[in-house]
Amino acid sequence: NNFYGYTRNRLNYYAALALKARIALYQGDKATAYRYAHMVTDSNLFPLTNLDKITGSNDQTFTTEHVFALTSDDLSSVYNRLILPGNLNIPQDAVQALYENNATDFRFSSWRPVGTTIINTKFQQSGFKNDSLSIAGQMPLLRLSEQYYILAESTDNIDSATVFLNTVRRARGIEQPLQGLTLQTLGAEILKEYRKEFYSEGQLFFYYKRLNFSTIPVHGGGSVPIIGESYVWPIPLAETQY
Repeated sequence: NNFYGYTRNRLNYYAALALKARIALYQGDKATAYRYAHMVTDSNLFPLTNLDKITGSNDQTFTTEHVFALTSDDLSSVYNRLILPGNLNIPQDAVQALYENNATDFRFSSWRPVGTTIINTKFQQSGFKNDSLSIAGQMPLLRLSEQYYILAESTDNIDSATVFLNTVRRARGIEQPLQGLTLQTLGAEILKEYRKEFYSEGQLFFYYKRLNFSTIPVHGGGSVPIIGESYVWPIPLAETQY
């Protein structure tokens, strides 16, 4: 039964491991983060996607790489109501700069030009197939690519870190591998990958928060300062009444 066999919409064993890796990195325990992330990547249960898999499928969140995802029956309607009207359009040159003008990076294919601006269509899911299962409305919470980024950030071996980053970059169609990284430039490359990979998924906010960025870069250049408790979400009013 495909419904019961598709465990990526449940907090399965490997999702628990991936979550442990994320939490350990947040705690600064890189050795533990590395161990759990490796257990996920070594499972070979979440194959990295490729251009053939997503061509014509509208699978812009790379569902074969979902370790854990939520499903929403009305995700497309939410997208059409809140995003499609142009509320989140940004200049085309800003997105081109984000992807470093790399035409082979097929993450860029989830963007659609609208006049002089551009809009992200990642969650405009009308239905596609993951293996034999027809699915849609997928909102990823834990993805395989993050585990590779955790490995890159957690290891003390710069060559290994470079391999981990290049593994994801190659799976995204980037032909030119990273070379000659240092501990200083490694962090900058990991940040670039987070910005390219997790656009509109919410992960980037927590990346900035974990590393306590004093400013957040914005599209087109420049940055926004983090003031006071900007990283702290307010407690909902409904939860302060009792």
